[in-house]
Amino acid sequence: IKTFYLKQWYQRRVRACRVESDSTPQNSSESLDSESIDLSSVGIQWYYQQTEEGQEWFLFESEVLEYSSVQTSYEGFYFCKAVLNDKELVRSNVTRLKIAYLNERFLRVPGQVYTVEGSTVEFECEPPASYPPANVTWHKDSKPISSSRSYMGANYTLVIVGTLPEDSGNYQCVAENSITNETRTSLEGELYVTERTDNAVDDDSEKPSPSIASYYTTVLEGESTSLLCAFQGVPYPTYRWYFNNGTEISDINSTFSYQYEKQVLQINSVTRDLAGLFLCHGTNVAGSSVINITLFVDYTEELGFSEDLPEEMVFVQNEGETTDIICKGKGTPPLDIRWYGANETFLTSNDTLPINLGELQNISVTCVVQNKNGETLSPIICLIVIVSTPETPKK
Repeated sequence: IKTFYLKQWYQRRVRACRVESDSTPQNSSESLDSESIDLSSVGIQWYYQQTEEGQEWFLFESEVLEYSSVQTSYEGFYFCKAVLNDKELVRSNVTRLKIAYLNERFLRVPGQVYTVEGSTVEFECEPPASYPPANVTWHKDSKPISSSRSYMGANYTLVIVGTLPEDSGNYQCVAENSITNETRTSLEGELYVTERTDNAVDDDSEKPSPSIASYYTTVLEGESTSLLCAFQGVPYPTYRWYFNNGTEISDINSTFSYQYEKQVLQINSVTRDLAGLFLCHGTNVAGSSVINITLFVDYTEELGFSEDLPEEMVFVQNEGETTDIICKGKGTPPLDIRWYGANETFLTSNDTLPINLGELQNISVTCVVQNKNGETLSPIICLIVIVSTPETPKK
């Protein structure tokens, strides 16, 4: 027996194991005579682990494990075993399946900048979370930037040196995932470059500079919070606040209020839909700067079942029909729901388990509800399909 060949094609999501005679297995606990083993009797079993050191779940017996439609719940660690007469001969190395993705929301977006020609300006960008990491480029007025006076600095920052009036326009950060071929485009940042004259900007003018760095804050749902923004500049900057999609927070209402000439944005009762990116712009005649504040809203819900599942369910045989059993999990963060049969045999990664009523059967199943915080199992459910008994006619 030879150690498995484990082949992995990222885009096709195929895993394959093969067993060949001709040498001794590296992971076997005993010496095997390749001539005495009937390879046709050797079975290949696939196993899944949510984490590298987690519980092993048996999937099925086959040389090839192939997913035609990949779901996030399939992420995890996979390996296979060669088995002869219910005895493990050798197992493969563990391979990890990770799903490529590109989130929607940028964590930092370019702001609005006013300046005079000859200056150096910077636009910030932090692309959406992505796997593999996104490729980032900059566009001006919806076209890739080709100016020799522009380059991308640290942390995807666009730097324009020696600005000219023709540099005025709309700037966007573009993120692309090379595996999914998805593209995300940030909100527009605006650059206004005026010709330099003797009175364009007073010698004493200073572009606003942040007095505090961009930051993250986490607040429990239902509590109040204050988001602080502060700039230094001459003349004194004016403040404007924006949320997620670029909507300006201009009205004082039951949710928001301002303090200290808009340096503080007060949120009276934090809700889940307020989780996201808040942008504070400080602007004066010499230019503009942005402070990014990311708000996380913390809420937790105990992992479990919103409806209890019975320990026994009896169905009447009905040729050609199926019925569904639904596992209703509850909890946050988002859930992964799976069904398993006897001997931890994987059945489906869906909250709904179809039962064939055309077959007389007696099977046992378990629903597993899990997320990054752990997992919980339903009781073992005995599913019985019986033949209906005709009623005795009344005399």
